[in-house]
Amino acid sequence: MRAAAALFVHRTFMLLRPPKAGPLVRSLSGGRLNTHPYTKRDTCMVGTAAAAEADFGRRSGERMINKNMAAALLLLGALGSSVQARSLTAIKQDGTLHIGTSGDMPPFSYTVDGINTGLEVDLLSMVAADLGLKVDFTVVPVDGALTSFTTRNVDVVVGGLGITSTRENKVDFTQPYMCLGMSVVSRDPAIQTRFDLENKSIGVLSGSTIQGFVAKLPFPKKTVVLATTTDVIFAVATGKVDASLAYATMAPVMAKLYPKAGVHFGPVQWSVPVGAMVAQNDASLRLALNRGLNKVMNDGRYAQLSSKYLGSDARCKATTP
Repeated sequence: MRAAAALFVHRTFMLLRPPKAGPLVRSLSGGRLNTHPYTKRDTCMVGTAAAAEADFGRRSGERMINKNMAAALLLLGALGSSVQARSLTAIKQDGTLHIGTSGDMPPFSYTVDGINTGLEVDLLSMVAADLGLKVDFTVVPVDGALTSFTTRNVDVVVGGLGITSTRENKVDFTQPYMCLGMSVVSRDPAIQTRFDLENKSIGVLSGSTIQGFVAKLPFPKKTVVLATTTDVIFAVATGKVDASLAYATMAPVMAKLYPKAGVHFGPVQWSVPVGAMVAQNDASLRLALNRGLNKVMNDGRYAQLSSKYLGSDARCKATTP
């Protein structure tokens, strides 16, 4: 595909080269469509109207060519970006696995006194250590996760990221290491399920799967898009929005952060598989991470992590021993 784009750019540049005998001019004189060789010296011979038409046609053609060339260059740029994500070989040569995280998704990935912690932070650190790698964390907003492999130079992104077909059209995921129930969150005890959100204001995280889900709800509602998970939690806890949706496992975190807010979680509406996001261009890292995840999930370490952060085993049923 990259070679085809390069060929397209080459051919486009060739079209822009000045022709030896000049382009053809189309004349509509006499209602007929005729062609004439056109050069600057021929202008008065062809006639003012034909010359004007020729100039217009030439400039229109160049604009069309320029648009095509720009599209091809953008294609090349996109292809070039996709191959910038590092392979496992390059990562091992560097010795460090660069992990992107929003840093505000407790209990999965968050910071305490500037130190990264959480189930996914510890899990990926264990997998990296088994691969002989150090870890380095970079803040990546959820709405920038899909492009972070080239814009922020990360190798993998975590933070409660649901695995969806829409996301998998642009990136890859490791095997799911959690299946988490999604619940409606509100201070109003009458708001229990997604069907209770009609005519309500709903806080959603920008770029999250929840934003897309709420947009498709078939009834009137007000969607309030917020930049961070912290903003969403605060908006619900302070009544700035009527409700939101969140993983049910976040209930203890909400109770700890805002003990007097009276925020409650409704029954689980559906389950979401969660995994680590990786670039599509090289399967070597994804396969290595999957092998590492299988090891951690079967030697007892995952059960300890899940119990520590969630109070239960969060593995998808199919992967629970």
